[in-house]
Amino acid sequence: MLAHKNARGRIVVESATSKKDFLYHKATAHYLANGIYKPVTAYSEIQEVLTEISFVTKRNHDIEEQIADLMAYGARLKFQNKKTDVMSDYEKELVSIMDYKLFKVDPTTGPDKKKYLSEIVGFNVIPN
Repeated sequence: MLAHKNARGRIVVESATSKKDFLYHKATAHYLANGIYKPVTAYSEIQEVLTEISFVTKRNHDIEEQIADLMAYGARLKFQNKKTDVMSDYEKELVSIMDYKLFKVDPTTGPDKKKYLSEIVGFNVIPN
């Protein structure tokens, strides 16, 4: 979100274990209070772009989480590197949307921030 001007957003974590959930909460609180050391990003700038962190379960039935669940199929298609000639039009569109939505560094980003942001992997399967 820091790489894109006027970006705002939230982190949504599907709750699994209290230990994992606590680590996300702790990391978010750290960045909201302290900012980032290198490249120097003030806590106030992070507070401007990171507007919320939510811990959800499958029982939330929030529309955003339902959309994320639907897009999981597109992520799976991307991960499997399924050939486009065997994909349906629906599957091709899902992969196209996934590619469009993946994190990309804005070309107008300064060199220090670009170096830092270039280490972000937009799509990653864990364990890899």
